[in-house]
Amino acid sequence: MRPFHGTDPKKFIADFHESFHDELMNSDEDAGVIVDRYHTPDIVQIADGHRMNRDKLIAHTRPVGKNRPTGRMEVHEAMANGDGGLLLRGVRRRRPDAPGTYADPHRAGDMSASTYVVRGMACGHCAAFVTEELETIAGVTGVAVDVESGTVTVTSDEVLDVAVVRVAVEEAGYEFVPKT
Repeated sequence: MRPFHGTDPKKFIADFHESFHDELMNSDEDAGVIVDRYHTPDIVQIADGHRMNRDKLIAHTRPVGKNRPTGRMEVHEAMANGDGGLLLRGVRRRRPDAPGTYADPHRAGDMSASTYVVRGMACGHCAAFVTEELETIAGVTGVAVDVESGTVTVTSDEVLDVAVVRVAVEEAGYEFVPKT
């Protein structure tokens, strides 16, 4: 990747994210090593309002292969300051077929609502990946994800088999934490 100096900030950021994504997708190298090439402690990255430190970025890479084998970075605004820093507002687009809907889990009627603990979620994209997988379970009528608390509430027509919920969460690339 070429250095920032003299490059349009929007292009630099888009290229940076595309290069990072491509390395994660096409390399057998450990994700931590790749993250270390792109992330330094002085870079503040915020995804959907959540500060992404090194550990969160590494955890965030786990579901990338499944959930975002292709994608693009849309940079809406990018500005360079006099110290060589960048400020940007942009979005990484999900794969085209991912619905990313959030249903209300507290709808009225004869439904079951269960809350589960899920580790590894760091932002709204993580929530969307988990939601997408859980919505494929027969009978699920709603999914509400709280990234901050690491909980997922699933509303369904009837009580769900916990093993089926676990498989869906793990398929999304996250860790299902059994109730104790």
